Amino acid sequence: KGIQFLESVLRYLSYASDITYEEIEKSTRFLPEPGREVFMTLAEQLIERGVEQGIEQGIEQDKIEIAGNMLLKGYSDAEIEEITGLTLKVIKGLRK
Repeated sequence: KGIQFLESVLRYLSYASDITYEEIEKSTRFLPEPGREVFMTLAEQLIERGVEQGIEQGIEQDKIEIAGNMLLKGYSDAEIEEITGLTLKVIKGLRK
């Protein structure tokens, strides 16, 4: 239960604030060593997951921007889908 609580706290901190890894590390200094190690491992995993999600979102935004430019140049929805990998639903949404 303790580890689940720590993970919940970390999730909250990562989503609700712009807290940095260094700030998390500093705030865990009061924890006993086994708990601190678990807490920091969870923090590292959540930060890594957040970085990966940010990269994925950036790639998706780039695809949408490219698709928008392709629409302006007269490419068909099928061509845009093939080149960008975006779904037809997303492409049709860009046409609106």
